[in-house]
Amino acid sequence: MRLGKYALLVLFLSQGTAFGRNYGMAGCGLGSLIIKNDDKSQIIASTFNATGIQTASITSGSSNCISGKRAAILQQQEHFVLINLESLRRDMIKGDGEYLQGYAELLGCKAEAYPEFAAAAKFGKSDIFRAPGAVAILEATKSMMRQDAELQNSCINLI
Repeated sequence: MRLGKYALLVLFLSQGTAFGRNYGMAGCGLGSLIIKNDDKSQIIASTFNATGIQTASITSGSSNCISGKRAAILQQQEHFVLINLESLRRDMIKGDGEYLQGYAELLGCKAEAYPEFAAAAKFGKSDIFRAPGAVAILEATKSMMRQDAELQNSCINLI
């Protein structure tokens, strides 16, 4: 029973590193700014995070923490990918479709940028779906988009 609790805690804390966040297993906060993102130093980082500054960091959006509208957009994007994963995969294979269009809208892409987004998604689908899980797919999509100057300028929700 004890081991199960620790395994769950490690899984929960590892979400930051695993999905391209700017912090390690200890989470965002003061510790993420002071301590490097490696497994051995995360206990020290979590100690800094427990200083009480963590709450202020999350609220203000500083110290690698996101909140408010940005956090809501990110949660909406993650939920969309999770719920529509297979339909999104099919649309990327085709290079068009209502799920791919919805995905582009959630990523804040202007309508005129959709053809570029659809083409890039179709071309990069194997890289996008390489890592398992909705959050990893979302992060891979955003990474692909950041490498394309037109998409980076035309899509405002690449949080």
